Amino acid sequence: MYLQTLAIHLAKYTIQKRMPAYSFWPGSITLPSDLSQILRKLQRWTKEDGIEYEVSVFYADDDIVLTPVNRGTKWNVKVRHKVSLRYETLNEYRCQKIVEADNKVILRKQLPLSSIPKVPTVHLITNFHTHPPDTTRDGEARYSFFSTQDMNILLQSTNFCMGLACDTLWMVCKCDKTIGMIGENGQNTLQQISSRFFHGDEPVATLRDEMSRWGMVIYNGRIGNELKRIT
Repeated sequence: MYLQTLAIHLAKYTIQKRMPAYSFWPGSITLPSDLSQILRKLQRWTKEDGIEYEVSVFYADDDIVLTPVNRGTKWNVKVRHKVSLRYETLNEYRCQKIVEADNKVILRKQLPLSSIPKVPTVHLITNFHTHPPDTTRDGEARYSFFSTQDMNILLQSTNFCMGLACDTLWMVCKCDKTIGMIGENGQNTLQQISSRFFHGDEPVATLRDEMSRWGMVIYNGRIGNELKRIT
């Protein structure tokens, strides 16, 4: 499913202020090409300077828009954006749709005046942040999985998804059965998963078991390719 199509469906849940069912999430997600290009850039920057970067993806009345990039530190990056949507009448036939993020215009386009919705809708779809790599004794770059802090920020918010761009792309998504917080046992599990990634393992079975038990949906794939659902 294309991300834009998914966003249209998620907009309904935003209006209703509820989470979708576990079965709602599709078998695969295809990201827009401009987002993939930015993620490649953020991935490269992090590998070069060891700093975490972040970009958020918003739905704004049938359009997918990307925020300006946030630059963090070697340990974290703030995921905070102010996004607004408005329509300005140009004449009796045309209007202008304007989306701003962090006081910058990120979308401006003309539309028929009749296309102005009764209730303009803008909501966060997901964000992607990077993790700097750790280096093995052999000089190979290895990347960690989502941290406990990452997970709890998502779980304690009204957001649907969160993404991680490292050597591959990860997305974790919530449903109506998702737990409310990662505790000590969950923290140990996430650390074990990251440790196994560092040692060159791919703990897909552990991911399937734990994420399913937590009521979370996980996607994985290469930048520019489909993200496949693995839980």
